[in-house]
Amino acid sequence: MKRVTAFFFVCLLLLTGCQPTPTVETVPPKDFDALIEKAQASPVPVQVTLEPETEEIPASVAEAAERFQMEFYGNTEAFHVVVDAQVVRPQGPFPIVEVTPGDFDDESAQPFFDVLTEGYTLYTAEELETKASLEKQITEMQQFIDDGLPGYDGPASKKKDEIKHWKNELEKLKQRYLTARDEPGTPAAKVQLTWREPAKYDTQTAGAFLVQSADRKQTFQVRTNATGAHGKRNFDSKQAVVMFYNDAALPENAIRAFYQSDAIEDRDAVPAGSGLSVTPREAQEQAEALVNRLGLTDFAVKDVRLTHAPEEAEGVIGVPCYLYSVSFARMVNGVPVIRPTNRSSSGDEAEPRPSWAYEKLAVSLRNKDVYGFTYGGPLVLGKTLVEDANLMSFDAVIERFDQMVRVKYEGMMKDPGYGNIQSMEVQVDRIELSLERVAQPDNINGGLLVPVWSFYGSILCTRPEDSFDHVFDHAMPFLTLNAVDGNLIDPMKGY
Repeated sequence: MKRVTAFFFVCLLLLTGCQPTPTVETVPPKDFDALIEKAQASPVPVQVTLEPETEEIPASVAEAAERFQMEFYGNTEAFHVVVDAQVVRPQGPFPIVEVTPGDFDDESAQPFFDVLTEGYTLYTAEELETKASLEKQITEMQQFIDDGLPGYDGPASKKKDEIKHWKNELEKLKQRYLTARDEPGTPAAKVQLTWREPAKYDTQTAGAFLVQSADRKQTFQVRTNATGAHGKRNFDSKQAVVMFYNDAALPENAIRAFYQSDAIEDRDAVPAGSGLSVTPREAQEQAEALVNRLGLTDFAVKDVRLTHAPEEAEGVIGVPCYLYSVSFARMVNGVPVIRPTNRSSSGDEAEPRPSWAYEKLAVSLRNKDVYGFTYGGPLVLGKTLVEDANLMSFDAVIERFDQMVRVKYEGMMKDPGYGNIQSMEVQVDRIELSLERVAQPDNINGGLLVPVWSFYGSILCTRPEDSFDHVFDHAMPFLTLNAVDGNLIDPMKGY
């Protein structure tokens, strides 16, 4: 049964945690054997230096080029592919490495908490709970029940049970109100994180703790890997995450709908109209210093973007607010490990299957104040199976792209689920060689870092009534190929 998320809980959801990288010895799954054998077939070509762009760059010499250009059509001219892309190729070598999902507990999360909450007067939830705070929760929950559980999308036959559940929760709050204090208790000079059991229906959280300041400005939360349940089916969740949010960094009444992200052209100039007082480069340096202080030394800045609420956001009232969002990537031999989407899972909502979050490390700042920090899906690196994999030539990669972009996207034009798409233009502006975590079907207890070629850009679809960009997040690739065997990798499935 789906549960309505409690409206009064802080919704902090994302990925995983940081800890030292121990060496683990595991046996590679049999399905990976052919990949390993192919990767070891012969020495890797040493062409890695990028040269200035020429007017026309044939695929045969693109391995030494900074940009690559090509254009082709599908079965009809309605499907059009234009490639005018920067080719990003680290020097390498490009290994294949065993990885397992990391996790958090109170001991490994404590250093994050100590650094991120430094300088704030903090209380545990028990010390902070007052009659006034409980009265607010009681009023909101009563209104939630009286309004018929807004947002409930479960079966109508089960709604009575759902209402009964929330009425029971309401009674618990009323009982706590009777013994609650009038003012917050004593702030903690040294907060020792204490593990808590999750809420009854929060099946994907094995334990979590929440500590905040008296005015509810700073919030620190941890979610862990867990074994959950959906109906009669048990499933695992590898989505450990540590998060910190600091509302004190924002102006009063600031709009908090930070879901528009813009590229920054000049990192040494404050973006016009942002109201910020530091440059993107200064924000990047601050984020790098924080990440290093937290002991995350195997990461490098991947991108710096300007995030804010979109101008057309409906129903959003408040002061527009801009932040710098600095994202990081794990580095292995100088090669970044990309995050192609949020997580991989071969299941669906009706019958969920194992889910494994991709590693994410991000810091958001408003001027010199950290507004948010997220580290999730931490990877534990194990045995290196191939020191320097034998990669496909760039010619072969482009030929494979030509085939697979048609297979994956031209078919959308005949899919009624997307409406009547009359034309589709695929525009590629970046082609990048990196590493990506892959797993076996339905196996989230271990995987491999493998070399991949990723294609970034946009997919512009035109219908009689409208047009849209199928690529909802341009920071993530729309097509990824295994750089060893050319196989298409589905990031949602993880393999």
